[in-house]
Parts: sequence; structure tokens; C-alpha cells
Amino acid sequence: MIVLAPSRSTAPASALLTLEDAKTHLRVDDDVDDALIDGLIGAATDLLDGYSGILGRALITQTWRQSFSAFPVCGEIADRFRLPLGPLRAVTSIKYYDALDVEQDFTEFTAVSDALGPMVVLNYGSWWPITAIRPDAVTVTWTCGYGDSAADVPAPIIHAAKLLVGDWYDNRDDTAIGQSIAPSVMPNGVRMLLAPYRKVGL
Repeated sequence: MIVLAPSRSTAPASALLTLEDAKTHLRVDDDVDDALIDGLIGAATDLLDGYSGILGRALITQTWRQSFSAFPVCGEIADRFRLPLGPLRAVTSIKYYDALDVEQDFTEFTAVSDALGPMVVLNYGSWWPITAIRPDAVTVTWTCGYGDSAADVPAPIIHAAKLLVGDWYDNRDDTAIGQSIAPSVMPNGVRMLLAPYRKVGL
């Protein structure tokens, strides 16, 4: 089965950190570096959030889509397939192209999460439909994230984002002064704060 890379179709409605949050953490009172700080907030968010983020999860509620070339078949766990990004809030639709290449809706499923993350499970007594031969024969759309605002995101993740912004604000080069070889690394405090939230395969 071909699995295409997921794509975000609806971005979070609010920011992980506001400019005011970051400036309070940095103890910056003027507006001179506002553009720089905004950029650092964006960089920290990109590092932590979404499919390409190091946590492997969504933070503030967002919508994602992923396409597959078929429903599960023999040789796989045939009654379910996994979604790459949680925490799962809802699977909003599963659409597929039938054998005549006509788009249809599929509703005989249940969306659940286990220790490995979210998945779609075929309802008992139902069958996966036959699909057209195409790489996007099946498309799943789902919402994921901790909630609709930064207040819903675990406090350690928010604080880690602030520490990242602070570290990048104070250290604007890849290497420390006088250390032309040693690259900068993620601060220990950030790693400790994020460790419980890293997505790890079992």
C-alpha cells in the first residue's frame, strides 16, 4: 500500500506563544526586536509542532489529511490503519474512489487512540470497499491537538518553547563564541521538559 505524506489543511487558530509572552520571558520592554522575536516564535513552533516537529504530535487544534492507495489488505492488520499525528480529536471524513473512480464517503469506522497513537478501526461486521487503482484512492481527514488555545497545551511544552526562544535570542550564531567547531545543542532544560511528550514507537 502506498502512503502519501500527510498535509495540514487547517492551521491552528491561535499561536503557541504570543509576542507579549515571549517578551515577558525575555524581559524585553522595547519594540526594537519585535520582528526577530516573532521569527523565533515561529521557528520554535515549527520545531515542536505538527508532522515535521520533533514531538510527533499536534499542539493547538489543527486539521490534517493523508491519502493511501487502498484500504488495508491481507498481510497487514486488516481491520485498522494508523494516523501519524495526534492527540486525536476526531476523524471528520474518510473519502475513497470506488472501482469506477467515483468519490464516495465511508462511515463504517471508529476512531480510537492507543499507546502508539490514533488509528481508524473498521466497524465489526463491515468490509473495506474496493477502490480504484490510484495513489490517493483513500483520503482521511482528522483534527488533532490538545485544544483550541495555548492554554490547553501542557505547560512543560509551552515553557520549552519559551526557553528555545530565549536561547536563540541570546545566542544568534550556530556556534558559541570561541568554539568554531562545537555546534549549539538543544538546552538541557528543553530536552528534559519535552522528554515525556516525545512520540516513541513501542
